[in-house]
Amino acid sequence: MSWWLRFHVLACLLLPAWAGAIQVSDMTSAIPSDKGEIAIHVRNTEQRASLLTVSVTQVDSPYEGAHEVNTDGASIQFTPARILLAAGQDQPVRFIYSGPRDDRERYYKVTWKNTLLGLADDSAGSEKSGDVEFLTGIKTNLLVFPKRQHFSYAYQRGRLANQGNVSFQAIAYGPCRDKQLGEVCKERYWIGPGYAVNFKTIDVSKHQDKVMLQRDGKFLEAEKETLAGDA
Repeated sequence: MSWWLRFHVLACLLLPAWAGAIQVSDMTSAIPSDKGEIAIHVRNTEQRASLLTVSVTQVDSPYEGAHEVNTDGASIQFTPARILLAAGQDQPVRFIYSGPRDDRERYYKVTWKNTLLGLADDSAGSEKSGDVEFLTGIKTNLLVFPKRQHFSYAYQRGRLANQGNVSFQAIAYGPCRDKQLGEVCKERYWIGPGYAVNFKTIDVSKHQDKVMLQRDGKFLEAEKETLAGDA
């Protein structure tokens, strides 16, 4: 995967998910290593009721091109699986992990499929039948952090790599490479084990770039490694 595509994919994992009437709180959510469940909120943004159906599949990666895998004894239960959402209603869905608590991170794709109830309109891309409108579902990512974590990274001259076995969130900021973007640029990522990103908008030549990493719900400043020739 090219650096630019990898950056684009990882950055998109931080965005809220939308599909027609449905808004999901996070594109990527994670069950912490010291807990067995998480609540993800979904909201009906339309002015009519929506019937939401939830399903979960285990995959080998949270990124684009992931493949479905066997459950290896791990599984996710969730409740409720079907929700009738009134116009503007917000509803939490609980995801509960029951499986091995080891040194391996696991990944799931959550599919949210909604059906609008009431008089259908002429929205493009929908299939209508009477007073029901069937809309395309969306997929979000659910991570289960390993019980035995090895948190390790390398941060060198505009490149941040995950060398451990647990994903982390990162916020990088510094002077903009392109002054048309402003004085300070910020980039955000989820970085999985074995993945790395290069900064795209930040000018690292001034040695003013900084990175904050989120671990266990708290942010810490990443330490930059000094390369030969750096002043």
